[in-house]
Amino acid sequence: MEVSLKPVSAENWYDCTQLKVKQEQLSVFPVPIVYWIAESKYVDEFELRGVYWNDDLVGFIVFCTKPDENDNYWIPALMIDEKHQGKGIGRAGLKKMIEEMRMMKCKKIMTLRSRRDSFVFLLLTIQPKRITPRQKKSDTR
Repeated sequence: MEVSLKPVSAENWYDCTQLKVKQEQLSVFPVPIVYWIAESKYVDEFELRGVYWNDDLVGFIVFCTKPDENDNYWIPALMIDEKHQGKGIGRAGLKKMIEEMRMMKCKKIMTLRSRRDSFVFLLLTIQPKRITPRQKKSDTR
């Protein structure tokens, strides 16, 4: 399995909008990809990548190129199309994204993931040879 990331561009943006999550995942990924694409045109630090499995577009990632006030770089969105979930593509895509962000000299990467009714912020501290996950719980009420 060869997973790669490609910038979202005039050639693939529409294909990205056709990616769908499972019905039961809409509460976790409720915003259509077209909104992320539109927002990236007005939020300078948002970058978009298509996740490819071999030559097929199967997912989508949004990441920030500038840190927040706590020096965290965010990955606010990662999704894999419903037809391609459960194959390890999301994990491989996230690893590729982290490698790319490491090249940008990012030290701390934050992403948000859902656990039933609450959200967990996942902080990835990038060190020279390893990636260490740490969790910070956040109350959503």
